[in-house]
Amino acid sequence: MPRPHAIASALALIAICLTGTATADDLREAYARAEALLPQNVPLRTGDLVMRPLWSKSGEYFVYTRTIDGRRETLRIGMAGGDRSRLFEHQAAARALAPACPERVDPDRLPLTPERLTDRGELIARACDKLWRVPRDGNAVAIDEENKDDPARSPDGQWDARVRGGNLYLKSRIDGREIALTTDGTLERFYARPVPDASALRRNRPYFPDGPADVVWSRDSKRLATYRIDATGAGKLTLVQSVPPQGKRPRSLDYYYPLTGDARVPQASAIVFEVPAARRIDLVHEPVPILYYGGLGLQWRNNDRRVLFESVDRGRKTLSVIDGDAQDGSTRVALRERSDTFVALQWDKWQLVDEWDQYLWIAERDGRPQLQLIDAGSGALVRVLAGGTWSTLSVQHVDRGSGTIFFVGTGHDGRDPYLRRLYSVARGGGAVRLLTPEPVDHDVSVAPDGRHFVDNLSRADLPTRTVLRDTRSGRVLRELAAAKTDELERIGFTLPEPFETLAADGTTPIYGVIYRPARFNPAGKYPVIDNIYTGPHYTMAPKSFERALTGRTANAIAQLGFIVVLVDGRGTAGRSRAFIEPAYERLGSVGLDDHEAAIRALAKRYPYMDLTRVGVYGFSAGGFDAARALFHKPDFYKVGVAASGNHDHRSDKAWWNEIWMGYPLGPQYDRESNLTWAKQLQGKLLLAHGELDENVNPMATLQLVDALITANKDFELLIVPGAGHFLDDSPYFLRREWDFFVRHLLGAEPPAGFRIAPFRSP
Repeated sequence: MPRPHAIASALALIAICLTGTATADDLREAYARAEALLPQNVPLRTGDLVMRPLWSKSGEYFVYTRTIDGRRETLRIGMAGGDRSRLFEHQAAARALAPACPERVDPDRLPLTPERLTDRGELIARACDKLWRVPRDGNAVAIDEENKDDPARSPDGQWDARVRGGNLYLKSRIDGREIALTTDGTLERFYARPVPDASALRRNRPYFPDGPADVVWSRDSKRLATYRIDATGAGKLTLVQSVPPQGKRPRSLDYYYPLTGDARVPQASAIVFEVPAARRIDLVHEPVPILYYGGLGLQWRNNDRRVLFESVDRGRKTLSVIDGDAQDGSTRVALRERSDTFVALQWDKWQLVDEWDQYLWIAERDGRPQLQLIDAGSGALVRVLAGGTWSTLSVQHVDRGSGTIFFVGTGHDGRDPYLRRLYSVARGGGAVRLLTPEPVDHDVSVAPDGRHFVDNLSRADLPTRTVLRDTRSGRVLRELAAAKTDELERIGFTLPEPFETLAADGTTPIYGVIYRPARFNPAGKYPVIDNIYTGPHYTMAPKSFERALTGRTANAIAQLGFIVVLVDGRGTAGRSRAFIEPAYERLGSVGLDDHEAAIRALAKRYPYMDLTRVGVYGFSAGGFDAARALFHKPDFYKVGVAASGNHDHRSDKAWWNEIWMGYPLGPQYDRESNLTWAKQLQGKLLLAHGELDENVNPMATLQLVDALITANKDFELLIVPGAGHFLDDSPYFLRREWDFFVRHLLGAEPPAGFRIAPFRSP
């Protein structure tokens, strides 16, 4: 029989849905359920949401970390018989990690984030702000400059490349002697170091630490390739740490940060050094602008005689791969893509197959990113390997012997254009083979030997099934795991629902996902919340089951008594050039019409959606969108939470904004700024920002605050001391966000004193 308090809480929830009102006591259980379904907490209540293998070099086995029944373990699975065992002894690992970790280390919940396997099968993983090598006996060792896994060590083990005071040194591991490769480095013109990520300052680490250098060694250890960054005159920003770890005076943290339109930005130049002679060869090329954090990615080709790196101009209208001679410094353009607007972001853009002397190049043809084979000597197109309606996302594996290429693509079969599939194609051309025919999303990992792949099959509304497949045919060889959601279901979890509707133009199909609360009553009336992000480089609506549960807070917020909707309107990524290009120079305008159209269409389909009570929330560029929605569509959006928003594209990182808003600056920057439209605010707005946000500086929100004050508008503001960019990491922010929607959309008073527990480590 149901317990009396369970019956009472169910009746209270029905009353909320039917009347739109509730007391704090009625909502307390809903808050607890929302907390249980936060992305950070879902893995504690599920099992085998996804399997992401770390393959052995031979491909004979792989390693993965799973969470099951609240325990976290790292397992080894063999290909031959499918045998499973723990990779290492967890009790010993907990003892080894304990001195470096601020909290107790639970052997059943080791805070290890796996990165790779060594040739000996030892795990390399991060934990407690350190990198560790974990052998089979579990006696983990922190990796430091004396460890052989250091990438700045020469392949022959004789030299360590180190940076000190902006200069580059070699230290012999044979006799301890040191060779200064450079002597003119400074903290404005520094060698073998990227533009530092200011999150180091937030973690109380040195901004320019001495230590291992960012270099790429030739295989024979006779040369190393690196770069110099000239940041002379480049602009800096400042973060203020109001509650420092020691003392009472706030700390000011200064860091390089190129703003959109800056005339002077850090620039990188490639260099080769011969070892141990210390002969320096400067590659002759235009300096590469570094428009955010980072350095110059370098790699060797032609048996370590030539060096490759990528160069992108301001506004990303041209992307080039530069090929440099390591002996005389001459360079040429190996690959180039141009656009009148922007070269679309493709994280897996190109790779050299040295054995073939050819490049695999994912570049736009016919309005989509297509997989092409390019001759490395001449730069000429050899053939298009996957064209037509395919959008190629990434190359998963190249079998250099057989000439088979495995790639992930979307959009070919006429179904949901975002669902990922694995394909193979021969280097010589011919038919493309589909290896994952099921009409779901396929999150795959191909073994290094190219014989097998792990396939996580799922949809937002279909729990993950993980299988091992044969790469020749795609045949399923073995069932590996199935997601376990029993505990989620016991606390009221319901599957989200993918949907398709039409954009505001009435013709373009767009896609999204809808979340409903536990104990959903279709006869009720529910406020609607739009979880928004119209950023062009991204898709918001999850396609995999794992991302639907752990990539969003939508499921948690729905538990408070809301219908939460995610939409990918025109101007977002993952489809064609024609679909994304409406965002160009229109970041403040694109997408909102499609979001409204989608929600109105859903409300006709589902009358329980109350369009007199519509809210919106977003983070980062989604924070910009949330505020913009209240400014531009006050008749539709009544309540909004804008977290970590980049509210003016001139007060944000150059690399992202110059792509989508254009370079140089023009009148579109005023038109698309939230500061311009703040005077139109009518609804309820909560602004939030972390005081140590190194991604979007807090000035972005405070400039909007100034505009709202000038316009004499009412709003709420939360600055979280010590917090970085990801405010969803702050339990206090999440509770305030929930309270804001409950007060202004449900018309109820939140439960007094409710506290979301600090998030536990993985």
